[in-house]
Amino acid sequence: MSDLVETYRGTVYPWHCDHMGHMNVMWYVGKFDEATWQLLTMLGLSPAWLRENRRGMVALDQRIATGRCSGRRPWRCPGMREGQGRTA
Repeated sequence: MSDLVETYRGTVYPWHCDHMGHMNVMWYVGKFDEATWQLLTMLGLSPAWLRENRRGMVALDQRIATGRCSGRRPWRCPGMREGQGRTA
C-alpha cells in the first residue's frame, strides 16, 4: 500500500449524508471524480497538457472502494495507478 498517494482531502457536510447519516453515493462519486483529476495531474496529465498535446482521456475501469463516512468529518481519498496502455 505504499504506492498510495493522497488525491483528495475535504469535509463531509451534513447535506452530503443520507437519512442514516452516511455520505450519499452521489457525493462519493463527485469527490472521487475530483480525486481522479488530481491523480492524473500528478502523473503529468493535466487539463492544460491534454489540450496542448491534443490528447484525450477515457476511463475504461474505475473502482471506488470506501467505508461508510459520517457527516461533519474530514475525508481523504487515496489513489494509485495500476497500469496503463497505449490503446483502449
